[in-house]
Amino acid sequence: MTAGAPPVAADLARACGAGEFIFFFRNRAVGRESARADPAPDGGLRLRVETALEVGRSRLRQEVLAEFDRGLRPECCIVTADFNSEQMRLEIEIDQSRAAVRSRC
Repeated sequence: MTAGAPPVAADLARACGAGEFIFFFRNRAVGRESARADPAPDGGLRLRVETALEVGRSRLRQEVLAEFDRGLRPECCIVTADFNSEQMRLEIEIDQSRAAVRSRC
């Protein structure tokens, strides 16, 4: 990459932007998922995905936040979920040689 050239992550964020998906089961909408890619302050990429599903009496709400550095290497990922009012959280931090994982249920 040459000096002054825009970071690959920023180009990818502009190209992807945001989107939304609707889930159907037997011709009935049962959920939706929205995804958004934004440039991170450090020149990397930040992805946010939110999911909501309801089938019968089961309900899932989930959010994923992932951050990548300028070279699109993963730095961290946080997943929070609520399944039938039971809450869960998973955090992953990644550096050059190792990864740390924390979870809470």
